[in-house]
Amino acid sequence: MSARNAVPVRRLDVLAESLSGMHLIEASAGTGKTHTLTDLYLRLVLEGGRSVDRILVVTFTEAAKAELRERIRARLDAAREAFERGAPADPGDEVLAGLLGRLPDRAAAARRLAHAVQGFDEAAILTIHGFCQRALKESAFESGQPFETELVPDEGELLQEVVDDFWRRTLYGGSAFLVGHLLKTKTRSSPERWAKIIRPYLGKPYLAVRPPAPPPVGAETEAQYAARYRETRALWEKDREAIGTILRTQTALNAQKYPAKSLPAWLGEIEALLRPAEAHAGWCDRVEKFAARSLTAAAKKGTVAPTHPFFAACERLADARASLKAYLDFQTKTLTLTLRDYCDGELDTRKRRRQLTAYNDLLVRLDEALAGDRGAALAEEIRRRYSAALIDEFQDTDPVQYSIFKRIYGGTDLPLFLVGDPKQAIFGFRGADIFAYLDA
Repeated sequence: MSARNAVPVRRLDVLAESLSGMHLIEASAGTGKTHTLTDLYLRLVLEGGRSVDRILVVTFTEAAKAELRERIRARLDAAREAFERGAPADPGDEVLAGLLGRLPDRAAAARRLAHAVQGFDEAAILTIHGFCQRALKESAFESGQPFETELVPDEGELLQEVVDDFWRRTLYGGSAFLVGHLLKTKTRSSPERWAKIIRPYLGKPYLAVRPPAPPPVGAETEAQYAARYRETRALWEKDREAIGTILRTQTALNAQKYPAKSLPAWLGEIEALLRPAEAHAGWCDRVEKFAARSLTAAAKKGTVAPTHPFFAACERLADARASLKAYLDFQTKTLTLTLRDYCDGELDTRKRRRQLTAYNDLLVRLDEALAGDRGAALAEEIRRRYSAALIDEFQDTDPVQYSIFKRIYGGTDLPLFLVGDPKQAIFGFRGADIFAYLDA
């Protein structure tokens, strides 16, 4: 276990650690992290002179919160007994032995600890979302938030409503090619799928979005493809029997690449593609089989591949299709980014209008409030209420969470202990951001 300040990494000595300023404690699994937290809490009560309602302890889950409450309370009670008896129950308890040695008024310390245990129901041990909700509610004026909002555990239904609206607004009058491309891809698009894809990226203002590189083609590719389709269709309509005869009677093509038994089915696929009078979103990979270049490449040595204007048209149609696909892929990616921006704004607007708050909103809104015009007053109010803070599972932080505690406690002498395991942060569990950890 180690602590990192502006000095090189060093071993953590709980008794020697200063009870002022910001500290980053790196603790791997099995290194006694929770025990360290409880000892720091004990020192804040005994040496820092703080009541339990003024020491903020933040963790990530309700289960972790319950465990911390139990462990901290038990540690305070054990310390009370030690000061009353004059010795710790465990002779190897170096922290309690050290505190007994440097706090001569043991009766006063025992009374302080008894008061802490008796009033422990007021202890401010909270999840990160619980802390943000309490801070916004108790400082509604400074935070600029409504006094009453409904917390919704799952905003999935409202998100689906927003995505459905975007789908209708964007696609109902959109390009038939784009709509067809979305509906016929391997990962078939739908409003439900869009909502599932976009959800992990919402409510994260720190995300840097890199737009896709545009293809070397533009919107005119749809018109070009339509023109090539009409050209190929006209030749097919005029000469389909002759084209079939040429392919069935030729002897120049490699029989493995163009087996005679497969030709009827391939021609049927071409017929199905070219049956509609106008170009459509469908496609048939056999077009490339009948492209002039493919026939030439499959010709046996010393022979000449069959020729017909239709084969050259198929080649042009396949090239036009490749350009169209590149453009539609770009449009699809761009549409996803547009959807994210739309959902971020529209979802927030609808929640505010209906006075709803989701868990992630609590963090974003508190951070925005701390950065706003009344942010300094809000931070001062939170510091007045909580003059010390212990942040557990700090490896699960993201830029918003780190920003909140930095705005509140950064640049002050008030003790802020950030405890976590950076090796876990690398995996991004619970939205963790290793770069936010490294910034700390």
